[in-house]
Amino acid sequence: MWTASETVKLLVTSVFIGCLMALPSFWPEKHAPATTEVQAREIDLAAAKNVIREQLKAFRLRHAREAYLLVSDTLQRKYKSPGRFFKSIQSSYRPLYNHLSYSFLESAYVNGILIQKIELTTHDGSSHLLLCRLRMNENNIWKIDGFTLLQSDAQPI
Repeated sequence: MWTASETVKLLVTSVFIGCLMALPSFWPEKHAPATTEVQAREIDLAAAKNVIREQLKAFRLRHAREAYLLVSDTLQRKYKSPGRFFKSIQSSYRPLYNHLSYSFLESAYVNGILIQKIELTTHDGSSHLLLCRLRMNENNIWKIDGFTLLQSDAQPI
């Protein structure tokens, strides 16, 4: 038999464990444990990078339709066809269109938009910094929502 003191300790411990087990279902999202938030961001970042890889592959292989399917509805409405979108990239973003290789640099989430910085290297050896903006569509799929060319080095060092 347990003493009164041991019974109280067991009861308090049981209540405490029960509260801890119930806590995640009542925990407000903004106060969720950091590990859960970090894991979600890593998953989001991995999925977004896959979209960028597919886009870069489509540009390299000159597959206009595949490249067009990876952009947001906003860009699809703006360009109206894969051909128009591809011509715009070809004329306005030559380093993106003619890249030989790329590497992912830092990324950031800003107001629900993922911004991924990428270093592109072209066939002539020049390097270019590009910002790629992505946002999730209504089906929670990352779509490319724009590019900004930051820097171009005309001559390789």
